[in-house]
Amino acid sequence: MFALNQLIYQDCEYITRETGKPYPAGITWERKQGSCRDFAVLFMEVSRAIGIAARFVSGYQEGDKNQQNRDLHAWVEVYLPGAGWRGYDPTLGLVVSDRHIPLAASAIPNYTAAVDGSITPVQRSQNVTSSMKAQILIN
Repeated sequence: MFALNQLIYQDCEYITRETGKPYPAGITWERKQGSCRDFAVLFMEVSRAIGIAARFVSGYQEGDKNQQNRDLHAWVEVYLPGAGWRGYDPTLGLVVSDRHIPLAASAIPNYTAAVDGSITPVQRSQNVTSSMKAQILIN
């Protein structure tokens, strides 16, 4: 999985696409370029083709601490027997760590689409709390 992660990272050019569904894996590989969600779908499809379960993850990546704004980010998790779910970020060529903040994960990328969100970095010395507010309206 690490080799696949590095292959996508090294051979594909990152482009910014702020909206739209992920491109199919074949288009991303043929063009050798895409956004983070395109690279995650490519990684998922290759994993599945060799019999490894994979899911799409949407969230944030800490990135540059001096930057105030954070953009939504996508990566992939694969299920490795004996090790469980492990995350890979082909956009950055990284194994997912504590600098990735997942919001949603699904076998179907469209199910992880964010409606609205933001992140506010905190200092490690501060107490961190979390809360969730939800409103569901069914017409």
